[in-house]
Amino acid sequence: MSRMLLRWKARIPAATIALLGLAAMVGPAGAQAYPARTITILVGYSAGGQADALARIIGKQLGETFKISVVIENKTGANGMIAAQAAARAEPDGYTVLMVTDAMLTIDPHLASSNHFDLSKAMEPVVSVAWSPLLLAAAKDVPANSVAELVALGKQKSQQLSFGSSGASTPHLAGETMRRPADSP
Repeated sequence: MSRMLLRWKARIPAATIALLGLAAMVGPAGAQAYPARTITILVGYSAGGQADALARIIGKQLGETFKISVVIENKTGANGMIAAQAAARAEPDGYTVLMVTDAMLTIDPHLASSNHFDLSKAMEPVVSVAWSPLLLAAAKDVPANSVAELVALGKQKSQQLSFGSSGASTPHLAGETMRRPADSP
């Protein structure tokens, strides 16, 4: 089992405890214990990705722990903002939870001026369930053995180097930052 999956599994109990804290937000709405019905976890990315996989692991454990149904609903588009807006419109009763990624908080606010939705003002964080390190790798035939050598190579052959990322994400932002000339502001 990979170290990343082990880290996720180590944080899942914390996520379960934090989701229990949602019960406190419900208030004295009656004698029902929380959770008394299906919990929906909204994911702003397509099925099979990292956020989706993590939501499914957490959802499975929550379902088993509380003997309830947990639905993972993928609402893709606008780099997660479609799901975020759906979560913001949901009843604030603790039964709709949003799986947030770092890009949704750091990159999305700067992408489109027509998207005036501010996730940090619309919702309250509950728990951090995972972290994912950035990795820089190059093909064997790239003549660079360090970041400094790669930057120097990029200055010499900037039109010949390219990078790949998962889209409007932290890795993409890091790649674009490395492409900037060192003397740029």
